[in-house]
Amino acid sequence: MITFNFELNNKPNRLGKYTIFIRITQDRKNKRLKTSVSLDSRNEWNPKKQEVRVSNPNFMVLNETLKKEMAKAEQTYREMKEVGAVSPYSIKEKIKGLEKSDSFLEFARQHAQSFYVAGKIPYWKRWVGFCNKMEAYAKHRGMEDITFADINLDFLKHYEIYLRTLRNERNGNRNLSPNTIYTQFKLFRTLTHEAEKANRIKQNPFNVFTVSQEKTVKEKLTKEEIDRMNKLDLVAGSVKWHSRNVFMFSYYCAGIRVGDMLHLRWLNVTPDGRLNYQMGKNHKVRDLVLVEQALGILRLYHTDSTLATDYIFPFMPQDKPWSYALQLEDRDTMLPELKVKMDKCITAKTALINKCLKQIATEAGIDKNVSMHISRHSFAKAAKTKGLDNLSVKDLLAHSNIAVTERYMGDFDTSQNDAALRSVFAEESAEDVLLKQLRALPAGELESLLKKLKSE
Repeated sequence: MITFNFELNNKPNRLGKYTIFIRITQDRKNKRLKTSVSLDSRNEWNPKKQEVRVSNPNFMVLNETLKKEMAKAEQTYREMKEVGAVSPYSIKEKIKGLEKSDSFLEFARQHAQSFYVAGKIPYWKRWVGFCNKMEAYAKHRGMEDITFADINLDFLKHYEIYLRTLRNERNGNRNLSPNTIYTQFKLFRTLTHEAEKANRIKQNPFNVFTVSQEKTVKEKLTKEEIDRMNKLDLVAGSVKWHSRNVFMFSYYCAGIRVGDMLHLRWLNVTPDGRLNYQMGKNHKVRDLVLVEQALGILRLYHTDSTLATDYIFPFMPQDKPWSYALQLEDRDTMLPELKVKMDKCITAKTALINKCLKQIATEAGIDKNVSMHISRHSFAKAAKTKGLDNLSVKDLLAHSNIAVTERYMGDFDTSQNDAALRSVFAEESAEDVLLKQLRALPAGELESLLKKLKSE
């Protein structure tokens, strides 16, 4: 619930007047929106009645002005509430519009905040990381701020050099990977395009500046490696045991992403043996048949006391404020602060599962960096090995278009290259040599030779 009140500033402005603000409050968090009304003395304001006292000769006009500005704020709130998530910050920004500040950093922060207000927490985290790196670079260069005027080709070149000196947060013995730097510049380019559309940047330096992306190898497991993981004797009910089950269930269900896996509840399992859920990444509805291997895993968890609202896998807590969100639409309308807490939980549980999977891989004699996402790669590899066409794999992986699948599957389809390489070193048989000689004969000679062979 959002409330609106007037508040008189405690300190006078540079003209010695006391400004009246509209205080917008939600969950004890406030944002103040400046009104056009200022008073000569604090005694002219009645905080209980929320109005200018009659001691001010213009009290009627000033109170009418305040009434109109309050009505505008409340109307803005109602309009924004109809189309989605709303907060004191978003109301304030909507009313006053983006300030025409020269600060590129402020522009970036406002862009990041828009994702928070919309409840898109993964995107918000990505943009907050971008802003943090930009602010660190400004400090490194001794700059109080980064303005739109600073964004030119030289700035991008120096910023790239700076990023290449930064240490990897997960591995302090390495610098940032080229693809991490590429991602930072991808966000940077997006922001400059937004600034260009808002007429804040006249000449976009990304028109002539590029950063290369390195092709990465998609790690995947073979069927034999999957079997070795399955055959490991793990303690039933242990975290490692649960982690293997989550990985295998994802693999047998066409590589469900870990975020969706952790949200699965028994209500997503239909009586006729299907899995029906909505993907968090693109909101697509998935309707998959549960193969026998997947059903076998489910039998390990279902009991007579199991409720439809229970999580299938015991990683997510049932007693958190956000646990009431049974479906994706419930999570979409959740308050941003609850989404942040839920996202932190998912991140922590994913890290725990991945840690266990690495231990399992070691015990199974697998020298690969196994993580939850590899279940998706491994399924794609298995599908290609079985001869499924890319269109079928596209539907199973729920890719947005066939081009994404073709890029994805390109790493797994080596048949054409294999055939070409074998042909280079293949020994020619007597039959191959004879056929080559016959093809070289003129048509008349070949016909005469065939007649002669036939007559004999």
